[in-house]
Amino acid sequence: MTRPVLLVVLIVTTTLYGVATLESGVVALAIPLAAYLAVGFARQPKDPKLRMERTLSKYHVAHDAPTHVTLRVTNDGDPLESILIDDSQSSGLRIMQGDARSLGPLDTGETVELNYEAAGNRGEFVFGPTSLVVGDPFDVVSKEYQMHAPAGVRVEPERQSVRQSNVRPARTRGFNGPIPARIGGTGTDFFNLREYAPGDRLRWINWRVTQRMSTRSETFRAPVPSSVTGGAEARSQPDGIGGLYTNVFEQQRIVDIGLIVDARSSVDFSRHGKSYFECSVVAANALCESFLKSGHRVGLLIFGAGVDSVFPGYGSVQRQRIVAALAGAKTGDHYIFNNLSNLPTRFFRPGSQIVFVGPCGQPDVAMLVRLRSLGYAVMAVTPDPTDFEIQAESTVSGAAGESTGRNLAERIARLEREQTLQELRRSGVQVVNWDPRRTLDVVMQESLRSARIPPVVRTAV
Repeated sequence: MTRPVLLVVLIVTTTLYGVATLESGVVALAIPLAAYLAVGFARQPKDPKLRMERTLSKYHVAHDAPTHVTLRVTNDGDPLESILIDDSQSSGLRIMQGDARSLGPLDTGETVELNYEAAGNRGEFVFGPTSLVVGDPFDVVSKEYQMHAPAGVRVEPERQSVRQSNVRPARTRGFNGPIPARIGGTGTDFFNLREYAPGDRLRWINWRVTQRMSTRSETFRAPVPSSVTGGAEARSQPDGIGGLYTNVFEQQRIVDIGLIVDARSSVDFSRHGKSYFECSVVAANALCESFLKSGHRVGLLIFGAGVDSVFPGYGSVQRQRIVAALAGAKTGDHYIFNNLSNLPTRFFRPGSQIVFVGPCGQPDVAMLVRLRSLGYAVMAVTPDPTDFEIQAESTVSGAAGESTGRNLAERIARLEREQTLQELRRSGVQVVNWDPRRTLDVVMQESLRSARIPPVVRTAV
């Protein structure tokens, strides 16, 4: 019930009660209320003429990092005796510091300024309409308006630092990088030896091997008996293995890497405000930064309700494109992507490295194995759903019987999970089973240190 209606009800009720009881004092109580209502209606505000401007200190911020919001409202019309400006619900961000509300008069030409800091989780936030309530001095009659000051901020996913990953695809690119190419050339790691050729640098000569081979050749220079030469003069065998030997180093190149993020809502779940999909986004963000810093060519494919892709590229600009795609990624379902068999694998270069980020359930194994058969090197970085759920449920306590049943269910889930991952490993897929309670970098180094890497079969130069 609005205030004018409430005042009218009180005035009528008081007057009727005074008339019914013949009490003039009760009727007199209605007079101040009627005067209060009349003055309010007499001084009710006209439609305001306002101008609004919003500026942000940062339009791209890290996870949970604040951005400073400045909102200026200028009155270009008649003076306003009371105006409430509320910008606290316009974006969905959390107000960290400052005040997003203001109440007071606003004269003609005067400007009121709101300053506050807002932060949020991953996503793209667009500032919506700001609520304005204009009223009379007695707050009897008020009118509500909404004004727009367009602005938006992108909150990046949570960052984790990951060292260079142990990837070894079947095909490399013709630019220097950190991945051994299994062909001789200039590099830092020893590859093999060959005989000296004109133009080789002297510091490449392997003097120890050269001396050893010279000593061996002297041993083979034994005189040939005259009985073998038919009485001819004895002679020594020719030296065919002498000379200088040069070290050959292994070339190091960059590679094509395709990141595939599973955004199907059918495989996502949340517990106590924590989302499994968020763990996948954090992992993809960390891997993208690591690969691009190493100079690799990285592309992104997010599939769920549809396909969101970032064409492969290099450098900081590519990093911004991928971060923007990850920041706006949302889960969804589409009948085409109910399973991975319809995944557009031709988006990535043949023989490149595929990094799949998702739960890797049993129905997904066949597609990952098929990618291996097509010549891709496949790595599966999979946040462990069992560990994630245990972490989310750790604060929930129950009876002894419930605890025993929970432990049994946990053991069964872990056994099923390990069987699925073993099937992937036997197919040549590198598997990183990530417990979200630990940092991704430590888990990757432990998982890939002893993993068998498929040999490189060809190199593109």
